[in-house]
Amino acid sequence: MKYNLFILLLISLNLTQIYSQLKDSKNLDSAAVRNEKLYLNNCENLAGPVIGYSLKSAVITYGVNYERAFAQNNSGIFTAGVMGKFNTHKEELSGNQGELKTQNILMGLQGNFHLNKLSSPTVIPFIGILLGYNYSTTEYIYINNINNSLFPDTKKHSFYIYGQAGIRFFFSKNAAFSFRGGTGNIDKGIVEAGVDLKF
Repeated sequence: MKYNLFILLLISLNLTQIYSQLKDSKNLDSAAVRNEKLYLNNCENLAGPVIGYSLKSAVITYGVNYERAFAQNNSGIFTAGVMGKFNTHKEELSGNQGELKTQNILMGLQGNFHLNKLSSPTVIPFIGILLGYNYSTTEYIYINNINNSLFPDTKKHSFYIYGQAGIRFFFSKNAAFSFRGGTGNIDKGIVEAGVDLKF
């Protein structure tokens, strides 16, 4: 019995020593990354609000953006995440019969590549793609409350693909302004601005 307890004690001491060595090695690796003074590193997150404007339809879009960084290489770092957008607008029907109300909701997955090793570390350009689902509705609102069969209300589900490019300006270690532009199969010519918090 005493012999078994002695063996267990030796194993426990060895495991403790191995864990301590692994922990120290991990801390050294993390410190090496931090010493590069990069403003975007592996396993860091970016999240914040976005406001956009469609150059084609002159509609304002509101959204939220989230990205997680990974796979740092010699040129830059990749991010993957999600983005959601919403817009609504109204326009008058011909002859002042009423108005047309349109709403769009988008949810998608995005992947981007960031050039985070430039000479100015606070300026990070990026390029990427967004794939998602778009739900749009159109509603005709008539002044006399009489529906016109030629203009029925519609609901549409669509696959969404969107290419984007932009740049981030970090004004602190944990916050940045972002500006991006892009186009896709539904949205044509979108410019966006936002604020990202890093955590």
